[in-house]
Amino acid sequence: MAHDSGCAVWCFDPDLWGTCTQGLTVDVALENFTRSYGPVKIFETMSGDEQAFTRDRRPATDQELALT
Repeated sequence: MAHDSGCAVWCFDPDLWGTCTQGLTVDVALENFTRSYGPVKIFETMSGDEQAFTRDRRPATDQELALT
């Protein structure tokens, strides 16, 4: 991320693996993402000092390892 303030939208879709957009609010971050990459489906939100999405706690698939 470019800065620590505001909100971020992260994408885990293989076609946009690791894509991140930011904004000062959730709405702006989502708008920035959809303007650049198309519609999104929100699976999980985090706030505060949480360190990982639930998805981050699962082992990476072979496809995700190859993308990384």
